[in-house]
Amino acid sequence: QLTEEQSSRKMVAVVASAADLEKAVPAASGTTVVAHFWASWAPMCTQTAQLTEKLEKDCTNLAFVSVEAEQAEDLSEKFGVESVPAFVFVRGGEKVGGVVGANAPEITSQVQALNAASTRPAAPPGAPALPGASPVPPPPPGGARHPPA
Repeated sequence: QLTEEQSSRKMVAVVASAADLEKAVPAASGTTVVAHFWASWAPMCTQTAQLTEKLEKDCTNLAFVSVEAEQAEDLSEKFGVESVPAFVFVRGGEKVGGVVGANAPEITSQVQALNAASTRPAAPPGAPALPGASPVPPPPPGGARHPPA
């Protein structure tokens, strides 16, 4: 039975197939997924599993899944995973990036960047995209604006 603390925080979901991944994080949700591909015979995967758990706690705008590469051959093939450990970043069911190997600083940097990008609110229509920039006025009725001749 889970403690209150365990049940109140999300956990790294274990997925064994593309169908499991879709159930855990529907592609239509728009959520970026960090998929950690691992194998029981690879000692570095133990270290990267610990890193995954830490990142999952720190990066709350992302979903994390754990994939045993040899058991989830459909996912390994779909995302081009040929060695473990590997981290694949998925959005809308498509691979958008990743890191192969146990390079903890690189994995951490990329995952934190994805998390930060997921927290930026979209600028409302007509608002400046960057702080200090001028808002873009809407086009005049009847079409595009042309400079005077």
